[in-house]
Amino acid sequence: MEKVDIHIHSCFDDGASEMTINNIIKEAKNKKLTKIGIVIHYHKFLPSKEYKLYGNIEPEKSKIKLRKLIKDLDKINDASIQIKLGIETEIIDTDGNLNCYDEIFEKVDYILCACHWLPDEILPSNLTILIYKDREKAIQYYKSYQYKKIIDNFGRERIIEKYFLMYENLISKYPGVILSHPHFGELAVYQIIENLEQVKNYLYLLSEKMEKNKISFNITEPMVSLIETPEIDNCGIKKSFWSSLLFWINICKEKKIEFIPGSDAHNLEGIGKVDGCYRLIG
Repeated sequence: MEKVDIHIHSCFDDGASEMTINNIIKEAKNKKLTKIGIVIHYHKFLPSKEYKLYGNIEPEKSKIKLRKLIKDLDKINDASIQIKLGIETEIIDTDGNLNCYDEIFEKVDYILCACHWLPDEILPSNLTILIYKDREKAIQYYKSYQYKKIIDNFGRERIIEKYFLMYENLISKYPGVILSHPHFGELAVYQIIENLEQVKNYLYLLSEKMEKNKISFNITEPMVSLIETPEIDNCGIKKSFWSSLLFWINICKEKKIEFIPGSDAHNLEGIGKVDGCYRLIG
């Protein structure tokens, strides 16, 4: 049986120093993986100099790090395992544009599209990146009356509508990309929604577009953990949200959308931890 892990971060990114290319391949083979994907966080810009998560790779350094990663991969000659190269980047506006240069598409095998912060058109980034500065303070702030007034002024329905417009435009603009751990948790973190009941219709429409444009769904092991053990607190999100994610997974299954497992490993121990992904997608 084929065993795949397409979401592995290396020492070129925010992976541990032990995550050299040779070590990653050796560990992957030890764990009987048949195909791996090594990815790097790629930023054309960052919303703030205080944005510390995901390697905090300065935009001008993204190209350099990617070139070094490609150079190391070019030295590998191992027919016993299939090795792919990808980038993980953000959706940066409601037009569905990505936080990378178009030339990158020719240099990598695939693009993982994530939403690590909300574009200013949806909610000001100075609010959404608070979670990366001080998690506990941010969670308390997102539950405050002051923040609730800001959200009410922006309009919850407007925020939700623009959020899904961002994904719809991404899918139309970039057929074939992979949505990386798209659990819509951002809307829950920022206290816009409490469960998927509020966005069911959007999810049905989005899954139809995914099917039409051959968009794959990267299920990650951390995402599976949140679904299977919703009692674990994650950024103050209510338990009901994580357990209801199965609804979204099942829509994608009905549409025959391709699921691609990934560990989102940042250390050697994490490589190949995809059993939960395979269990979830059946």
